[in-house]
Amino acid sequence: MAVFWLLLAAAALSLSYSEYYQWFAMPGEVEIKINSGASAISICRELKNHGLIHSSLLFKYYLRQAGQEKNLKPGNHKFQTGWSYPRILEELLQERIEYRKITIPEGSDIKKISRIVAEAGFGSPEVFCSFAAAGNFPGYDLLGRKNGDLEGFLFPQTYLINKELTLEAVLTAMLTEFEKNFQKAAQAKISTLVDFEVLILASIIELEAVLPEEKCRISGVFHNRLAVKKPLESCATIQYALGNHHDRILFEDLKVQSPYNTYLNPGLPPGPICSPGFDSIYAAFHPEQNEFFYFISTGREHHFSKNLKEHNEWKRKLKLDK
Repeated sequence: MAVFWLLLAAAALSLSYSEYYQWFAMPGEVEIKINSGASAISICRELKNHGLIHSSLLFKYYLRQAGQEKNLKPGNHKFQTGWSYPRILEELLQERIEYRKITIPEGSDIKKISRIVAEAGFGSPEVFCSFAAAGNFPGYDLLGRKNGDLEGFLFPQTYLINKELTLEAVLTAMLTEFEKNFQKAAQAKISTLVDFEVLILASIIELEAVLPEEKCRISGVFHNRLAVKKPLESCATIQYALGNHHDRILFEDLKVQSPYNTYLNPGLPPGPICSPGFDSIYAAFHPEQNEFFYFISTGREHHFSKNLKEHNEWKRKLKLDK
């Protein structure tokens, strides 16, 4: 009991000491960077080293008595010399991390994502692409993929990223979101494709679909074609094979020599062509059971056909409507 009263008296003296400085010490601003996960005692030592308190042990005792020992926030904190213990604690309880917003639209390929991330202040597009190509991300199996970059694995959404974090941390955040959403979309799956094939197909669906409600139907069309080994004939894969966006695919574009040309090569291309959103991943896992093998876009919706004859009829109708 005697020890308790001694500590309490010391804490009171410390507060008096701090109040003295608050009124008589020369004012001055001190900025201290507190890293995420820093212990209370290490923070107290930093405060002492910068002359804000005279005893790290007594301030730690004050934090414990206040019940705030585990609530101190990371970030760049600014203090004034002569502040009292309560005022110092008030600052330490404030969120002082500066975040940068990164919005990745659905259907973005890795080149576009690299530019968006660079514009947010995290490296350059070249560094981003080279880092993503290394594929060295422990803890992420990337659906068993052994080679290639992170195309398709950087989940599209809006992120608030601590500006102090590294590019690796930015990529890790996107990979974490991908795994969470991919696993959620896989629940009660229908498709017999393996997971990496599902991701490839989802990326194609993302760029082919006009309306969200059409995605499962489009998935059904592609599943039907895969089942009978019929080329997917996706214009989205032609765009990817060409390496840049074309407003209109020409007949000669369909002859481009690339494993991503799904007009010349049956089956799925070797990898994803963009980062698909949740709805597209869900559609790839849950294809509509239908008898369609073709679809054509009006720019606002798609028309689906069971055979080539019906498909050609839609082509003629659409031309007449123009």
